Formats: sequence, structure tokens, C-alpha cells
Amino acid sequence: MDNTSKGKTILPLSRVKKTIKMDKDIHSCSNASVLLISLATEMFLKRFSQKAFQITKINKRRTIQQKDLADAVRKDDQLEFLTDVIPSKM
Repeated sequence: MDNTSKGKTILPLSRVKKTIKMDKDIHSCSNASVLLISLATEMFLKRFSQKAFQITKINKRRTIQQKDLADAVRKDDQLEFLTDVIPSKM
């Protein structure tokens, strides 16, 4: 059974709620919404890290590097929105 079916998250909900409250346009957010945002964030991070790790394995390494994240962004159309956030080279 995964975290989604249990209604539990890895990310602390209080931390997620604090992050949401940093947006001045959001006046309030229900606990259910915080949970869903947390679960969606975890799913995104899992997928992104898996894509990067595939590239890491292709390069016969065991540690994900910044260039693996950049390659994942470059190769996956669904991650294209991160192009400005994750540079090709640091």
C-alpha cells in the first residue's frame, strides 16, 4: 500500500502549509487541499528523480548529478517548464 491510499505523506504537512501561505494571494487552504498538494509534489519529485536516475544509470554512475536533472528536463516534454530553473551547466 502506498502513501496515497493511506492519506499519509512524506513531506510534513505543516511545512507544505507554510509554503502555501507564503503566497500572499492565497488567503486560506483546507487541510484536504494541503494533503493533495503534498501528494502531488511527492509524485512529481519521484517521477523527476526516476527520470534523472535513468540517465545516471546510462552513464554508469550511482549518484544523480545536476547534469542528469538537466538532461531529464531537456529530454522530457512534460518537464520542459523547468528549463529556466535547471540550467544545462552550473
